[in-house]
Amino acid sequence: MVVRCSKNEINIHRPGFEAERIASRLGCTLLQAALLEMRGLTSETSDREIKNWLAPDLEDILSKLQLGADNSAAADILRSLTSDSDVVVYGDYDVDGISATSLAMEIVLARNARVRYFIPHRYNQGYGLHADVAKSIAKRKCDLVIVVDCGTQDVEAVSLIKNSGIPVVIFDHHLVEGMTAEADTVVNPQINGDRLAKRLCAAGVIWCWAWQNELLAQDHLKRLLDLVALATIADCVSLASPLNRILVRGGINVMRTIPREGLSILMDKLAVNRSTIDAEDLAMKIIPCLNAAGRLYLADLAVNILFSGINLEEQVDRIIELNKKRRALSSRILEQVDSSIEDPYQYVLTDESWSVGVLSSVASRICSERNAPVALVAPVGSIMRGTLRMPHGGDAVGVLKTLAPMLNTWGGHRLAAGFSVKLKNGLTCAIRWKKCFPR
Repeated sequence: MVVRCSKNEINIHRPGFEAERIASRLGCTLLQAALLEMRGLTSETSDREIKNWLAPDLEDILSKLQLGADNSAAADILRSLTSDSDVVVYGDYDVDGISATSLAMEIVLARNARVRYFIPHRYNQGYGLHADVAKSIAKRKCDLVIVVDCGTQDVEAVSLIKNSGIPVVIFDHHLVEGMTAEADTVVNPQINGDRLAKRLCAAGVIWCWAWQNELLAQDHLKRLLDLVALATIADCVSLASPLNRILVRGGINVMRTIPREGLSILMDKLAVNRSTIDAEDLAMKIIPCLNAAGRLYLADLAVNILFSGINLEEQVDRIIELNKKRRALSSRILEQVDSSIEDPYQYVLTDESWSVGVLSSVASRICSERNAPVALVAPVGSIMRGTLRMPHGGDAVGVLKTLAPMLNTWGGHRLAAGFSVKLKNGLTCAIRWKKCFPR
């Protein structure tokens, strides 16, 4: 992928006297010293600060991490589970969502409780906790609903479950705008969390919460860091965060030494050397396959691979084929976009033949190549589902907030968000959209 960048946007840093002093003190190259200087370190920085940046201490960071006010309340609810408890985990269809779902199920199973999970269909239902699913859960009854990687603002759906007498715990990391769901407890660092916590993906939130509250033994939790590494890389959260770096490092080490069966088979079939697997292998090979399940089929397929379900060989073959299909569909859309658009400032693009499942990855690529905002939208029945990507410095959630009265659903992060809108509101929404992006 080639990212367009003007010369005015390039900052040229030449190592100077301070970088030389850092290099001399640490015994590193000038390039490494310059990078450390750009991160705010100086030759006067204490040894402890330098060590914490280069080799963060996980236990020390976790002892100070503030995930939010409801942290311990969620732990009390999970500790009350018994072998007679029946739990439903509701997740999301991307890699962060399926990893968070798998983590939540591991924690529930450690309490000897029964657990089921539900992940919405990207094409038919879209992101979030939906009222129709909430009604179904309420009718079938269970002892607890755990919502991961969504739910913070799904006010109606959470209310439906709560009103049926079922407690609801939410683990999320999405930005919060407007009303929040009245769950029994919400663990979302965007609500009263500290700086490091706000940079976590959803799987990272659950993992850190479980560590702080000793829901699983530390050795057990460390073996689950492979899920956190996958989610962290997939969700593109900041690796400038020392916590995220050490979580990814630990997760990659797990994949190198004791990979779970499904991932091991996937690595073999993709010709990924597990002894040298790194973040690039995850981003370019493993994660696209896991994401393909939710984009073009059912995310359950990816959960089964992560959770070592039955017929793993067959399921891995299926997910690899889905990823090949995803690449073909994405290439076709990119060709359409490149051949049909003359105005580089045309931000809202749609075509009735596009597959909703691949729009987010295509939008990310277009946004990177043009260094400009882009929204891709495709019709699904009587509504249109879309994805919005913003270059650095943008605010996708802020843009959608201005259009909220016309949208059915919306939410996400500053640089990436999703939404749905009724067909009759689509044109008006697109016209107002352009006003948010002055040339």
